[in-house]
Amino acid sequence: DVKNTDIAETHFDEIVYEKGSSILKQMYYFIGDSNFSKGLKHYFEKYQWSNTVFNDFIHQMIVISSVPYTETDAPLLAPALLKSCLTKSGFSSVAIDLNREILDRINQHPDKNKIVNFFRTQHADDDVCDVVGDLIDYAADRILKYNPTVVGLSLLTQDCQFFTVWLCYHLKCLMPDVRIVLGGSGIKSFIAQSEINFGESLQQSNMIDAYINGDGEHAFVEYVKGNISYPGINSNQWLPIKDLDHLPFADFSDYSLDHYPQQAITICDSRG
Repeated sequence: DVKNTDIAETHFDEIVYEKGSSILKQMYYFIGDSNFSKGLKHYFEKYQWSNTVFNDFIHQMIVISSVPYTETDAPLLAPALLKSCLTKSGFSSVAIDLNREILDRINQHPDKNKIVNFFRTQHADDDVCDVVGDLIDYAADRILKYNPTVVGLSLLTQDCQFFTVWLCYHLKCLMPDVRIVLGGSGIKSFIAQSEINFGESLQQSNMIDAYINGDGEHAFVEYVKGNISYPGINSNQWLPIKDLDHLPFADFSDYSLDHYPQQAITICDSRG
């Protein structure tokens, strides 16, 4: 603790300031000019005339979201669990269950079945094309409102893939420098062509920056740290988490839990 100015002089010197400058430079090159500038603008506007800590700065940068379509009445675990893993490692983030938010909109529409057909076949009848476009716009706006530099998208099933393609394309059009990372059991074989690795194909098309195979709790944190050589990142060779008891409990604090038909949350999963 720095209790007075005499102690402060022993804590802050030229080396400390140069280290701080180096960290900001590394973040700038990792995040990109556009997103870094937007993040700083949002940060200074939000915290003007107040004191902050480093996590307040990082908080503007990371968004984790589920991707529809998974037909469930319960909150999806992955974004909330990844949020708690990031918190444990010193990073703040926002967790969004877009699956629930999109499901609510679909269920209220009289042409629900036609809309759901898009998620499963990528075909949309003329009378629901605008509706599908509005859903993609809504999802992108919901994510980009936080000016993220890293977006983690969780795909639970293959039914999430077609929407993910259009969402990633839209995100990159609106914010080209944003880094998009895919994960979840729905990223492996492509629903349209089973011999194609879905995550790898999107990365090769420059629609995403990385994909994570297998357990993502450690791998996603390592990606955020800049360690893109960690097993499972852009690779089929990944490290299973041996002791699930060491994982933190999921943090559902960003979810609007009263909007879910099933008033229950998942504490942990079995990993098969």
